[in-house]
Amino acid sequence: MTDERDGLNEEVRKGWEAMADFWDEQMEAGNTRQRSLIAPAVERLLGLRSGERMLKLACGNGEFARRMSQLGAKVLATDFSERMLELARARGGDVEYRPADVTDEGQLLALGAPASFDAAVCNMAIMDMVDVEPMVSALAALVRPGGRFVFSTLHPAFNSGGATLVVERSEDERGVVRTHSVKVATYIRPTTGFGVAIEGQPDVQRYFHRPISLLFTTCFSVTGSCSTASGNRASGPGRSGGVRRLQCSRRCRVSWWPACASPSDRDEPRPPSVAWRSPRSPPRSRPRRMTRRPLPRRRARPRSRTRLLGPPRLRRRRP
Repeated sequence: MTDERDGLNEEVRKGWEAMADFWDEQMEAGNTRQRSLIAPAVERLLGLRSGERMLKLACGNGEFARRMSQLGAKVLATDFSERMLELARARGGDVEYRPADVTDEGQLLALGAPASFDAAVCNMAIMDMVDVEPMVSALAALVRPGGRFVFSTLHPAFNSGGATLVVERSEDERGVVRTHSVKVATYIRPTTGFGVAIEGQPDVQRYFHRPISLLFTTCFSVTGSCSTASGNRASGPGRSGGVRRLQCSRRCRVSWWPACASPSDRDEPRPPSVAWRSPRSPPRSRPRRMTRRPLPRRRARPRSRTRLLGPPRLRRRRP
């Protein structure tokens, strides 16, 4: 199994080495959704502060790493493609670049001391990784308590290998009508296949599809501290109704913020705490048992007082 994994990882690395120049040209030309859609959403989720030390994983040509540096962060960026790192350094910027494979936990731990980073970012690269557990395990040690890990990825349902774009043609009083839809299959099962990131690229690339539930389960189970995490809709004072909080028993916090959330919704100054409860409800040490409420007793039906009509009964008199 390890030999097969290493072979796939080497195949992915060689693919990115061959596509590095094309990718750098397209990214800098602004022909992708990176600048208009992905980067702004990741910036809002990250909540970057000036002077923070950031770890950028799978940096590619370094576009987002340079953006974080412009915002005042001290950035260490890594990639497993030497050609990508050469192109990133040629673009300038106050960013430190080091080669590292995100599927090798030892290489990631060598990037810094424990708890030496305020946050980590993995931008549109998880679907290219053979294995994500080494990365998550290393980040649990590298990122300080209370830090953040933000990753962006393809929509696992509508941009996976099991999704098919469908166009239906029909006719009505308006004339010819075309209806566009997406047919989704094999979503819940992890699969691997080939696809195209940018139309016109030199070769197809390998993708590793994982459902979103598997990605979050990996984050919670690998670190150990979040193995008992529970998701609650924030509905208490000072919370936004559209934000989901994920808490664990060790009081560490993992937040899943929607891309449209404003910075005021994040309440970052609040200390980490367990999932919000009403002040009147005491903490529960064990899960509440579901008891069945007794059904109300049915009232007895009153007897009918209606008498059947018929001829009167004749009584014989005694002599």
